[in-house]
Amino acid sequence: MNYLINNCIILFLTFLILPALAAFVISKIIDRTSSRLISICGEKFFIVIASLGIITHELSHIMMAIIFGHKIDSFQLIQLPKEGQLGYVKHSSDPRNIWQAFGNLLIGFAPMIGNGFAIYFLTKWLNPRILNGVFVWQWRLVFWLILTFSLSLGLNLSFADFQNSLHGSIPALAILMIAGVLTSLWKINLQVFFLNIIHQEIVIVLIGILLAVISYLTSKILSIF
Repeated sequence: MNYLINNCIILFLTFLILPALAAFVISKIIDRTSSRLISICGEKFFIVIASLGIITHELSHIMMAIIFGHKIDSFQLIQLPKEGQLGYVKHSSDPRNIWQAFGNLLIGFAPMIGNGFAIYFLTKWLNPRILNGVFVWQWRLVFWLILTFSLSLGLNLSFADFQNSLHGSIPALAILMIAGVLTSLWKINLQVFFLNIIHQEIVIVLIGILLAVISYLTSKILSIF
């Protein structure tokens, strides 16, 4: 019983609770940043600033939907705000297909993954020293700041994204519960396997929140001028 409880807690924490909390906090900060920038610069200029982040956001939804076998009905990678939407992806699936139903969870969270990886690889390419905590001024830093700022504006999840993720939460809970039962029957202590993963996940979450906060502070500085 102890194995079952511990393993289920670790699985839920790693794959549901931490990602959900991170997505909620980061989305709230980015939403406030975007609203402030729109009020300062106007919708059209904001689209220019955030274009890379918005396009990557929508492409992340599309790629994840394809991975899980969803049909892409229509999409718009970027547009002037319509009912609060800067872009959209409409997809459909077979609700009886467990794989596709579970996919809704990750399709909704896809921008966190896609934009996050884009920021990481962009940093590794243009300014890898920052990953080691070393900040050195160079010409590539300007491009890195501009592109990273744009990508960070696409990290947030919309209300529709959260709703879509909820549709995949029940299959996800079932899968994680089954994994918890099986590993407990085999007396596998997942704490040994997942402790390092959880640590890395927390670091990634903190970096995501830091980027969101930096974006928000940047918008506040711009509002002064």
